[in-house]
Amino acid sequence: MSDLVIVHRSHKMSRPAAYSFQGVDVSQDPSFLMWETCRRQIFFSEEIYGRDFSLSETDELYQGLDAEEFLIEVLCGLKSPLVGETEVFGQFKNWWQNLEDQDFKNKFSPRIQHIYSVVKKVRDEALCGMGSQSYGSLLRKKLTDRALAKVQTEPVVIDFIGAGQLVEEMIPWIQKKYSYRIWCRDVEKVKQKSFGAQALEVLPMDSATPLSSVVVVAAPLTHSSLQKWMGAQPTNAQLAVYDFRHDSMAFIPSVQIAHYSHLDHFATEVESQRQEIQNHISRAYTRIENWKAEENARAQIRPFGWDDL
Repeated sequence: MSDLVIVHRSHKMSRPAAYSFQGVDVSQDPSFLMWETCRRQIFFSEEIYGRDFSLSETDELYQGLDAEEFLIEVLCGLKSPLVGETEVFGQFKNWWQNLEDQDFKNKFSPRIQHIYSVVKKVRDEALCGMGSQSYGSLLRKKLTDRALAKVQTEPVVIDFIGAGQLVEEMIPWIQKKYSYRIWCRDVEKVKQKSFGAQALEVLPMDSATPLSSVVVVAAPLTHSSLQKWMGAQPTNAQLAVYDFRHDSMAFIPSVQIAHYSHLDHFATEVESQRQEIQNHISRAYTRIENWKAEENARAQIRPFGWDDL
């Protein structure tokens, strides 16, 4: 059986005092490896027996096959606000590929590759046909709807705030129709990337360049930092802001803008397809449950992993 350990910490959950183990918080424990998305932190380790670490009351601890099952659900997009979205799978594969802890990577690579195959099978058999479930596709749809609702007097340029993987995955969805600029901290580094080289401009965050009419926030800025940044820009009453930060639901712009969408708004775009999507979700969970039952049966037949005696 797998001895994988996962601790799930949602960005939407509070962080009360530790209640479980009385050691260091998992985020500070060097034996845990952290993968982070816009919605959650997932800490990976192995065998917790005899270990001294802390969990908050809202942390979720998974071990063995339960940990693998949870990871499969995440990579299938079943835990995402936009159910079935594809970016999360690519983000994890990129994180795993660049993981520096070779001992952990070598030990769990066979199981991770198996998990990849399960995720692909579940997606193919249960989640296909849900429509284009990605943030890039929904951003493009919102921009198209906005363009149809008004007369465009000039070409739209999109200002992306941030230059991480989410921005990189969104750009292919919009670049055939829209030009874009990137605002970031490390301008020269971003210019070396293909999506940076194709941008109209790559600008430092303190640039005095006026904003276009569309801003996409995809960097982990605090509310106060974003307010300060927006307040420093020339006033643009026609500005539309699409905010993908994990806590964007609590943000209230302090400057006058025409439109503001936070992360949860993108999830509501699929509300009209709710029943159809729920059917896809049910099929996906059934296939994952069947996989887990098969894995459990295999472990009972070969309790020590021996094929034969």
